[in-house]
Formats: sequence, C-alpha cells, structure tokens
Amino acid sequence: MKITRNFKMPNCSPIYPTYPRAILGKRMFQLTLALLIGLFSAFHSFAQPQQQRELTLQEALQRAQSTWQPLKSDSLNTMAAQRESKAHPMLDPAQVNSEWGQINSVYRDQGLQINQTFRLPGFYKAQRNLAQTKLEGARIEQARSLTNLERDLISTYYTYQVLYQKRILLQHNDSVISETVKVLKQRYQRGQISGSDLNQILLIQGESSINIQKASRELENTLRWFQYLTASEFMPWGLDSVLWTAGLGIIREQNPSPDLDLLANLSKEAKANSQLSQQLRKPGWSIGLRNVSIQGMGPDGVLYPMSRRFNTFQAGLVLPLWGRPLREQAIADRFRSEAMHLNHKHGIGRWSVLQRNTLLEVADLQSQWSKFNTILIPLADELTQQANTQLASGELDLIEWTHNHQRIMQTRESYLQLAMDFNNALIRLRFPTLIP
Repeated sequence: MKITRNFKMPNCSPIYPTYPRAILGKRMFQLTLALLIGLFSAFHSFAQPQQQRELTLQEALQRAQSTWQPLKSDSLNTMAAQRESKAHPMLDPAQVNSEWGQINSVYRDQGLQINQTFRLPGFYKAQRNLAQTKLEGARIEQARSLTNLERDLISTYYTYQVLYQKRILLQHNDSVISETVKVLKQRYQRGQISGSDLNQILLIQGESSINIQKASRELENTLRWFQYLTASEFMPWGLDSVLWTAGLGIIREQNPSPDLDLLANLSKEAKANSQLSQQLRKPGWSIGLRNVSIQGMGPDGVLYPMSRRFNTFQAGLVLPLWGRPLREQAIADRFRSEAMHLNHKHGIGRWSVLQRNTLLEVADLQSQWSKFNTILIPLADELTQQANTQLASGELDLIEWTHNHQRIMQTRESYLQLAMDFNNALIRLRFPTLIP
C-alpha cells in the first residue's frame, strides 16, 4: 500500500493567455512588498527568538497530558481513594457517657463510661475489599481519561490535516474557476458563447465559493478544539500526512478497551458492596469500662467521699434493633451486583461485535485507499495533463475543459474524504468506546 507522507496538490491549472501589463505591474509591486516584509521578518527573528507556533502530534500529546483538567481531577480522586484504603479497618465510633446527679436520694452519683463496638472479621474484610475496588476504579478512570484525551487529540489533529488540504484544493479550484469566468465573460461580450454556457460556469463558481466558506468554518472549529485540548494558541504542524499511518500497525491486533476494565471493576465494586451489606446484618460485640463514685453514707455505716471510685468492666452483644431495613438494603445491593455483572457481560459482547465490524470496515477502506493511490489519483493526474494539452492545442473547448476539471476535483475531494473516513475507522479500532 502506497502512503504519501507529504500531500501535494498536482498542477491542474488551465493554460491562459499572457496577463495584461497592468496586472503584471501589480504583481511586481506585490512581490516587492512581500520581499521587503520577508527581509524585515528575518531581521526581527535575529533580534528576538522566534516563538514556536506549530505543534507536532507528539508535542501536542505531551502538552495536553500536562494541562488537561480531567486528568488532574482523576489524579486527585485516585489520591483520595488511596487515603480511604489506608483508613480501613474503620471501627465504629466509641461512645463516652457521663452521669452526675442527686434526685430523690441521699446519695450523689458521678460516673464516666466508655464503650467500643466491634464487628465480626468478615465485616472488616468486606470493608477492605470495597476500598481496594474503589481505588482500582479510580485508577481505571484515570487511564480512561488519558485514553480518551489521546483519541480526541489524534482525531482532531488529522481532521485538521485533511480539512487544511481540502481548503487548499477548493481555493485552487476557485481560482481556476475565477480565471475561467473572466475569459468566458470576454467571449460572451464578443458573442462567441451563449448566455447558457456562461451561466453554467457562474453556477459552478457560486457553489465553489460556498464550499470554501464551509471548509474554512470547519477548519476554524477544528483548530479551536485543538487549541482547547492543548491549552495553547498553537496550530497543528502542517507537514504531516493526511493519513494516521501509525494506526495501520493495529489492524490485526485486538485492542482492549478501558471501558471494559471499568465495567468489570463496577461489577466487582457492586459485589463488594453487597457483601458489606450482608455483614451489617450480623451481630457484633461491645466492650466498655465504667468508672463511678457514690458520695454519701453507705448501708454499712461508712461515709464514702467523692474520691472513692468503683471500676467495672462491661461486655455484650450488638444486635440490630430493626432488622427489616438492613435486610431490604442487602437484597437491593444484591440486585445491583447482579445487574452490574450483566452489564459487564453485555459490554464484552458489544465490544467484540464493534471490533469485528471495525476490522471489516478498516480492511475495506484500506483497499479503497490503495486503489486511489495506485489507480485513481495517477489517472486524475494523467487526465489533467491531457486536458491541459488539448486546451492549449484547441482540441478542447474551455467550457468542456472546465467540466472535466470539476470531475477531476471531485475525485480529489473523494480522496480526502476517504482519508477522513480511514482515520476515523483506525481511531475507533485503536480506541474502542463502549461508554459514552
């Protein structure tokens, strides 16, 4: 398969008579002015370092990775999940109770009690599993954001390359049509062609102008998106091929999707949460220490002061007073776990179908790309040379030449559209997406 690294527009301009003297004088003035501006720019570049205004794809990826806000957000979420995983096992809050009073009694009581509740070991194991699953999910989200950024940037970069070449093609075609209209208007004034012939070319000129406006707007929108992704005012480097050649090496590879990893982790997280809900229904135990003093005359006839204190140790079971809410919550979490498991299985099947369809699409587009490069584009170049030769020799009328030229332009536009479709298919194959 032949791949053109630097896309160059072939010379398909018609042969016209020599420009008038006034036009030549204007061109010489423009050339002189451009030369003076170039000399001033060269001198200014020696006096001041020139700032880079274009980014290669690799530079754009590095810049985007260092400035993309979702990546920073995912990094903070990962750090938070790491802290949460270190916080387990998480015990229930300790209870501290104090009592003091003398109501309808000759004794004055003052006490302090501390209780701590413990769960069964399975509860803390379920806690740790859930925390580890959330940490893994945060890491997957970070990798997924990085993959999506790379996918969007590659797509934007090569979309810009194709649209840039398309605008050059359309501008070249519009200049050819404009020169043709000038000549045909002169012939119409001399009565050499009919008004119908002139109107045909004027119609082509009008459509050409609209197509340039549309292509320019698409190019500007793509540039703004590229600058948003890279957080810069730079432009894509303009010397790359219109085809993402790096994507050709993945045609026969099965590329895992971060979305599949995310679905698998969501299923694990739902299962861990279900196990934790089941552990909440099981009993625990509680231990405590009570320190109390009773001030006053005791039954034994001894006066007990405030400094005389009594210590007791407490132990007991912890049972949920209302079991139905916990039971219903455990059932709900089990349903969610089963649902996420089914979503994961569905994602695997959908990913397999998408990959198979994209592989077939890429193979078909690769065949079309090869046909364009080996047959259609060389044929268009040959037809351009033949038409120009016939126009110069008088064998082909200018109106017929214009229609031939438009047909050749359609082939070149189709070539660029094929490059766009081929890039998109290669990107879908390299970065399969399951979750929007």
